[in-house]
Amino acid sequence: MEIIKEEIPEDIIYEASYSSQPENPLNKSIANLLNDEEKRYFISEVKKRPELWSIRNPDHANRIKRRASWEEVAVMFSTPERILSGSDMLNAYKNFKDTTTRIFRRLRTKPGFNVHWPFFQDMEFIIDNLPDSEKVELLEKYQRLKGYQPETVPITTVKIYENDKNEENLPSTSWETSIESLIKPISEDPLTLSSVLFNEKPSRKRRNSNPLPTMVNIQSEELEEPIESSLFNQHTAHTSQQITSLVEEKRDRFDHFGALVASTMREIFNNGLQDEAFKMKREIHDIIEKYEEKFLFNHQ
Repeated sequence: MEIIKEEIPEDIIYEASYSSQPENPLNKSIANLLNDEEKRYFISEVKKRPELWSIRNPDHANRIKRRASWEEVAVMFSTPERILSGSDMLNAYKNFKDTTTRIFRRLRTKPGFNVHWPFFQDMEFIIDNLPDSEKVELLEKYQRLKGYQPETVPITTVKIYENDKNEENLPSTSWETSIESLIKPISEDPLTLSSVLFNEKPSRKRRNSNPLPTMVNIQSEELEEPIESSLFNQHTAHTSQQITSLVEEKRDRFDHFGALVASTMREIFNNGLQDEAFKMKREIHDIIEKYEEKFLFNHQ
């Protein structure tokens, strides 16, 4: 009995799909179906809808609004021969976003790196999704990012000289920086609370690992001179331990669980996985909303 093996052409790839609906063959190459003019138009339409790309936008966590906006964009680029969906547009945007993010990283880590991607300036607006420290570093080191100019924030030029007395003999050097990047309102997002303070000078005092302000902390901050009385020091230290012990006793398992979640999310964020940290936050937020609607709102 002769066994005949049928050869499969190399250009045919079979993939398992867990979706009940057939996969749209345009998904993998939707960006390639658009010409350069259409790509720039697509990027501009996404930019007009901050809920689609800005992690700081309050509507970014709303799936319904995001889905409706993507479908709206899909209608604009659909033709009778090419029916596109919101997920097609989302996949195309992810391709542009990933490329831009990689360029941002190379600009920060590789001096002299030149950008040749033609859509980089069109996509520069997503720089707002970077942590404030990285954003300012990009704006300071690489002044060729001229495509990103905040509409409501003026750019201030500050001249810095090593010696004010010899200003005339020194070359004129300037440093352009965005005031909004340096002086930015603290976001409600707990992940950005530490990053917006990056420009502060580090304190000479060692920070207390205890998150609660104790009496020792208050005394050391308010008094300019150190307290010389050892008896008073012992008394305040003992009092602070009593306060801390009392507070610790009142903490239950839910407080510890919340601290664990915050610590894990902060560690992921600080390791450079900002997108994953915000994804984790959104998923936890969705779970909270689910149980609020199920057990709280329906019983009020």
